[in-house]
Amino acid sequence: MVDFRKMLSARARDEIAVRRERAMAFQALDPAGMAASLVAASRSLIDSGLFNTDPTWSYDEWALHRCIPALAKRLDPELELRADEIAKPEEKRDPLTWLEAGDDQKLLSSITSILSHASFRRAEAGSEEVRIASDLLLEYRDRGSAISVAMDTVTPGQFPKRTEPDTRDPLPGVQLVATHGAYDRVLRYAESEAELDDVYRAVVAVRQGEELSDDDERLVRGLRSWEQMDFGAISIQAFDGTVLREQSFTAEEEPAPVLAL
Repeated sequence: MVDFRKMLSARARDEIAVRRERAMAFQALDPAGMAASLVAASRSLIDSGLFNTDPTWSYDEWALHRCIPALAKRLDPELELRADEIAKPEEKRDPLTWLEAGDDQKLLSSITSILSHASFRRAEAGSEEVRIASDLLLEYRDRGSAISVAMDTVTPGQFPKRTEPDTRDPLPGVQLVATHGAYDRVLRYAESEAELDDVYRAVVAVRQGEELSDDDERLVRGLRSWEQMDFGAISIQAFDGTVLREQSFTAEEEPAPVLAL
């Protein structure tokens, strides 16, 4: 079985661990706490200005303005909703989207649609708070997102999947990591630093524009994403992210133009 941790840098694994901890913290809340957390997250997206105020605009707007508030209210009947989270009487003419009757099966059907079709992709242009809220609500879809866990709390057994802690032992090897600004890309995993000596040298050479031998060319072409060699740094890292070896590359500044006299 492939251990996909080999393909993820320490930085990426740390980010996943943080998201896992948020999901597990939500799971541990009582119903009232879940309700408060749900509306806090949905309001973060609504108040970002990235989403339309019309609840019929798309699945995203329907989720934020109607489905999530209705779900939160089912978890905590004492929860106070904002005016923009309460359906207007004229919306009752659409029986498919009217959720004010307190029918759990109808709410379940709506939440199932949201888990399948909503994306909150516009949150990616928002602040860190907005992106975190989007991740919490929908990241694991029907396999442990806050929305699915909350719905399963209302109608037990519908979405039983929960986020579990990662209790696996760290891998013993090292990784060849290409860094692009704030992003890392693992080019190769090996059991020891020595196994990466030749390929590290070859990658540094190709990044510096040097001509490669046939053997080095084969080494480079054997890497994951070998054709993307515009990274800012290359490093060999222990599995915990400790940098064992690193080479940075900076773009050469073009000389200032000289005025001809």
